[in-house]
Formats: sequence, C-alpha cells, structure tokens
Amino acid sequence: MDFTKEYFYSVLKGDCEIDIKLNALLNFCDDFLRKNYEKFNLKEIDCRAGCGHCCILNIATLEPEIKNIINYINSNFDDTGRRSLKEKIKESYFMVKGLDDEERIFLRKKCVFLTDTFACSIYPVRPILCRSVTSTSAERCRESIAAACFGEKLSIISNLYVKELYLLLFNTFTEYLERENLFSKSKKLTVWLKEYMECIED
Repeated sequence: MDFTKEYFYSVLKGDCEIDIKLNALLNFCDDFLRKNYEKFNLKEIDCRAGCGHCCILNIATLEPEIKNIINYINSNFDDTGRRSLKEKIKESYFMVKGLDDEERIFLRKKCVFLTDTFACSIYPVRPILCRSVTSTSAERCRESIAAACFGEKLSIISNLYVKELYLLLFNTFTEYLERENLFSKSKKLTVWLKEYMECIED
C-alpha cells in the first residue's frame, strides 16, 4: 500500500488544521474500503452494531484522535448524555487504568462509548485502531473472550487488508506528529478521556 502512504503524507503536509487532516484521512480509508469491497472480501467481516465483543480491549489512541472525539461528543451528545458519559469515564478510568488487555478482558469492563444495545456511540470518529479490528465470526470472538478469562487463547480470523490499512494510517500519523515535534505518544483511550474530560461541555 505504498501509494496509500504517499496519499496520507500528502494530506498531512497540507495547511489545514490537524483535525481536518485526520477526518479527511478517515474518510479516505472508508471510501477506499468501499471501493474495494469485493477485492478485499469485506463481505466476510461479521462485525456490526449489536456485537461489541471486542469493545473491552485497551485501545492505543493519539492526541488528535481524542480531540476529534471530544468535538464529536460536544456536537452530538445532549446535556444528559454528556453528564452520563463523564460519570462513566471517571468510573472506567479508576477500574482499568493499570490493567493490561488480559486483565481488562477478565474484568469485562466495556468501552464507555458502547451503548446498551452494544453499538458504538462515536462510530464516525472511533479511534483508528478500533477500525483495524475485524473478525469473520462474531461467535468466535465471544468464545475467544470467554476462553481468555481462563487463560486460554483462541485464534480469530480477521481481514488483513483492513488491519494493514489502519495500522499504516496510525503509524504514518505517529511519524508525522514526531516530525512536527508534536506529542506523538499514544495512550489508552480511557486515559486520554480522563485527561480531556473537562473539555466535554456540561
């Protein structure tokens, strides 16, 4: 996907604000996958709203992503929704901040953005690495999570095209931040949310 990385850099070198660059790249990836739906066998992906089995993993997130998410929250959540979210963030942070993936899986503490119907409430601006996670079997995901609680590992077949595309975007974005002397270290989504919670409007 060399041409894709070149495109990523061409967008990142533009004069617009970094959030505009991020959303442009996310839209590009969405469009790229739609255009290659058959070629990349996307019909085999079993991920959809109502599943949510993988939404108990720690997700590494970059600072521009969390700012993008905060903007989305302030524009799309009502007052009650924002207040409720803040309470979830505080609770989740103290429960999962020091946990690795296996420990969090055992705790089964779901993402604060997962609704009661197991849909993502920030789907259009979800983190890059959330987008990289796919599975050809939702049932296999459920079995894998259950097995992990007993120290066992079950393999999950994912779409490597999707994974490669979003990992490339994440790594390219990180490189860009480093080159621009911007903060480039990723943090867990929950940790970023706690740090930026005051930016969520009351």
